[in-house]
Amino acid sequence: MSGTRLRIAHISGTFPPYRSGTGSVVWHETHQLARRGHDVHVFTPAPHAASAAPPGVTVHMVRPWLRVGNATSVPGILPRLRGFDLLHLHYPFFSAECVWAAARLYRTPYVVHYVHDVELRGPLALVPGIYQALVGRHVLEHADRLLFATMDYARASAVRGLAGRATVREHGYGVDEREFHPGGGDTALRATLRQAPEDVVLLFVASLDRAHYFKGLHVLFKALQLLARADVRLVVVGDGDMRSDYAADARRSGLGDRVRFVGSVSDALLPSYYTAADVLVLASVTRSEAYGLVLLEAMACGTPVLASCLPGVRQIVNETGGGLLAIPGDPEDLARGIRRLVEDPALRAALGERGRQSVEARFRWSFLGEQLEEIYTDLLADVRSSH
Repeated sequence: MSGTRLRIAHISGTFPPYRSGTGSVVWHETHQLARRGHDVHVFTPAPHAASAAPPGVTVHMVRPWLRVGNATSVPGILPRLRGFDLLHLHYPFFSAECVWAAARLYRTPYVVHYVHDVELRGPLALVPGIYQALVGRHVLEHADRLLFATMDYARASAVRGLAGRATVREHGYGVDEREFHPGGGDTALRATLRQAPEDVVLLFVASLDRAHYFKGLHVLFKALQLLARADVRLVVVGDGDMRSDYAADARRSGLGDRVRFVGSVSDALLPSYYTAADVLVLASVTRSEAYGLVLLEAMACGTPVLASCLPGVRQIVNETGGGLLAIPGDPEDLARGIRRLVEDPALRAALGERGRQSVEARFRWSFLGEQLEEIYTDLLADVRSSH
């Protein structure tokens, strides 16, 4: 937005240092906006550790009144959203009504990025639907712009009835292609991940906590059992309160010597794991997985992917040509996909090359930051013309 400096607030339930796709997206989007000269602020529930703000971005920690996993109640956010040109809410956010109220009270346009549906297990399973019916849908319907990372997900999500509205836009997520790229100093790492040079290494990257139960690591374990190949090894990057449970599951499945848990990996080291691996596997089982940033990170490194055929995820894989798809929650189909990639190095190379080319052309954060700024420009022009 040449010559116009905006004061923008992004509101998100997660933010670094907590590892999540949404938090990473907010970090990169706000970074790009700040680089383009805007005054950018992030409002997020107070984490357990200090957040690492992008250069030029101000992060505000709001103390939650209630926290259940990543769901928080933060009514104290409302008065702090005054004085902005635009509010940008990353949904789900279980105080979304405060953002709507701030928009109305302070006469501020607001954007909602619908990240994913919420599907919980156990006693809390009904809570997302109740919140959506009573509050969430109202917030989405009155947004000045409603963004989806893919229209595929928009048409399959719990709010698919809103997908045809004039306020809806497709705005995806990206990757820093300078940070994630093929090659690099991964030779030593590759050697440590293999017992033999001919081993094929699968990589799984996710937070191993209860909030990310849907990542499908248990399905991947079953697929490896069915595959029954000693030359296929799995490296699991990530940490959380479920890590010990997953490790015990791997041992019970007879995979103890074929699965390696490396814990949380620094941002600086993560690209080396992608380039050291032969295939990145995303085995998620519910629509809580709507995109899969790890897919783009792997593709940027020239690594092919095998992903669950879920709404949003399948659009990324199909449009980039960087991988194969498997039936969600089906270990037999996942094992077939793994076998195909293991036995065809030429296919792996071709998929990796196509993925890298697609990321460079369409999924750079610099390009997406410019696109988001244009969405803001159009929205504010519409607001001015209506007054």
